[in-house]
Amino acid sequence: MSPDIQNLARDLARRLAYVHVVKSDGVIVGTSVLYPDGSRVTLYLSADRPGLVFVSDFEGGRRRARMEGREALFDAAIRRWPFDPPFSIEGDSIYVRVPVERLEEAALAIANASALALREALATTKSNPE
Repeated sequence: MSPDIQNLARDLARRLAYVHVVKSDGVIVGTSVLYPDGSRVTLYLSADRPGLVFVSDFEGGRRRARMEGREALFDAAIRRWPFDPPFSIEGDSIYVRVPVERLEEAALAIANASALALREALATTKSNPE
């Protein structure tokens, strides 16, 4: 593989996500996963307990669903998402606590679940709620 394509790929990977430190114990990660409106899914990560990481969608998906009156549909879609442990919902955040070793898996799952649950909730017409 050409070194030029490797450098291009590394540069692309850096542009697809960003990290912003918000306080001493947490960071915001902008992902390359998109909500239906084209905005990025943003994650909040923090060291929760020794060896555990808290991963949330930073209130992105459910807040957007609530603005459209679709939070119940969003919640139902999140509860069907196959992740162990199951996601929790508190306020407008969906989150999970996982061992550090599962951070990548959890981050991908939360980002995709938030975006896809919102897409599903918005696609369901009010006359056909299920």
